[in-house]
Amino acid sequence: APLMILCDVTGSMGDWPATIFSKLPYLDLEGKEYLGPDMEISFAAIGDAHSDSYPIQIRGFHKGTELKTELEQLVIEGGGGGQCSESYELTALYYARNAEMPNAHRPIMILIGDEGFYKTISRDHAKLAHVKLQDSYLNTDELFKELKEKYSVYMIRKPYDSGSESRIQASWEALLGKEHIAMLPSADRVVDVIFGILAQEKN
Repeated sequence: APLMILCDVTGSMGDWPATIFSKLPYLDLEGKEYLGPDMEISFAAIGDAHSDSYPIQIRGFHKGTELKTELEQLVIEGGGGGQCSESYELTALYYARNAEMPNAHRPIMILIGDEGFYKTISRDHAKLAHVKLQDSYLNTDELFKELKEKYSVYMIRKPYDSGSESRIQASWEALLGKEHIAMLPSADRVVDVIFGILAQEKN
């Protein structure tokens, strides 16, 4: 019962990633009520491939007390590109092409962030996700079609503090569907919102 949680750790997220990381280990006990005793979680940190030192950070699948240790390995860089987009699609590409879970039953991926995504992934950036593209670039909408065949994909959004909020929201809705987008009113509510998603999946 794999669960993947990918969190934006760029500057616009402020102190939210640190708070979110402090809450996520609580998923271990109650999360099993939704996904069963075999639930394991893989955490990832999302940066910006155009500007950051750590644009993509992936941790393996773990459970129990190991979850806190895994989260402590992620660097909250606080960078970003400053153009209302971060490299969500690059981290998604890694899980789409490199994560194998043949015995999984409805694996779930949850992205957490506030900004939009880049519309394409270049061949050079794909190498950061250990993926070799045959073409010079990959369209993000095509990638997410592939991703949604493998996982149930959700986005939890921190409201974006600018006039771009409605455009960002619309872009995610177009990519995932409105019913797969949830708003995060405050960082310390992240586990409650995730449980809402898991309950939706269970039904």
